[in-house]
Amino acid sequence: MGYRFTVVEKIALRNLGVKFLGKDKQWHHGNYLFTVDFCADGQDLDTGFTEQAEEHKSFNFMRLENGQFACQPNNRCLWYDQSLVPTETKFPDFQAAQTFWSVDGTRKWSAGDDWFYDIKENTN
Repeated sequence: MGYRFTVVEKIALRNLGVKFLGKDKQWHHGNYLFTVDFCADGQDLDTGFTEQAEEHKSFNFMRLENGQFACQPNNRCLWYDQSLVPTETKFPDFQAAQTFWSVDGTRKWSAGDDWFYDIKENTN
């Protein structure tokens, strides 16, 4: 995913219930522990997938009810907060980011043509 990473604990997810569908086609239940997110600091020539919005992944570590540990990306985790999640849950209908947004490279967002401190062009 990338050469550099950071470990964070997402406070909103602390000890929250989570489940994911494993390769064995079974639901695995557990509790959130921490997240590993890959990043680039501008010094790497090859940043892997960290700079591609549609490929970027962060991995959530969890303690499973069976005593094992698991690590899953965000799009494979279903979170359960009893105060926020309804009894009948539905799967999200959104898609992953497909566009890399930037304000650079277009005149629409330029500083303008008058950044030379009102110096007028000599017409003589």
